Amino acid sequence: MMQYFFQSSNFRGKEKQYRDLLRGVFLEEISHVELVQHTINQLLTGSGEPTPGNASIDKAPLDEAVKHANPHHFIVGAQSSLPVDAAGNPWNGSWVYSHGNLISDLLDNVVLES
Repeated sequence: MMQYFFQSSNFRGKEKQYRDLLRGVFLEEISHVELVQHTINQLLTGSGEPTPGNASIDKAPLDEAVKHANPHHFIVGAQSSLPVDAAGNPWNGSWVYSHGNLISDLLDNVVLES
């Protein structure tokens, strides 16, 4: 996502349609992140309550999940999505590759998307 953003922002060529293409892909990737964030926020809503979800109806395994909840979501994240991976490592820009060369950038993107 951020790779497409930096590639489109740093593109200096005269061919505006390529910059617009990269920017369009960036916007599409942002919408995917928004969908994932919305899903995470919906799953975490009410997860600290005594009977979360449908646990009071059928005693689903959700009870066990709440007992062993990640306190990070309650203390730091206010029970919302965070820009971290599954291990809690924060997102950083070390995975962004922007060469300033359109062909190199597009080849990197093809490799990363496949």
